[in-house]
Amino acid sequence: MKENPSADILKELIEIILFKDEKKNYKTQFLFKLYTIIGLDNFVKVIEELGGTEIALPSAKEFRETVQTAMAYYYKHFSGYQWSDEDREKFEQTGNAKYKVKSRVDKLDKIIEDYIKDIQLKYQEPAN
Repeated sequence: MKENPSADILKELIEIILFKDEKKNYKTQFLFKLYTIIGLDNFVKVIEELGGTEIALPSAKEFRETVQTAMAYYYKHFSGYQWSDEDREKFEQTGNAKYKVKSRVDKLDKIIEDYIKDIQLKYQEPAN
């Protein structure tokens, strides 16, 4: 027998109350999936931080592209990486995708450049 069966019973009751309409409601289905992936303790943390907020998660493809862009940016700026046909293999893409990655890195370059300019302007001493 478990040391504290009441904790497991409470957990089960919370699941029933929160997700009783899980099959009827898409949002509840999503929450149930999230709950089962991250567990009760992390679910509570998410609720404490984001409760009542509606969020949109990126698709797997969008997230993969984000990671690829970050990697390519790192290689370009921190490793002196030069674009070549190896890009297809390095970023697990085919066709002209290396140009898409390069384009996304160029856009990220511009975004970071703008952030730096904003920071510089914010902390720049006023001219006399």
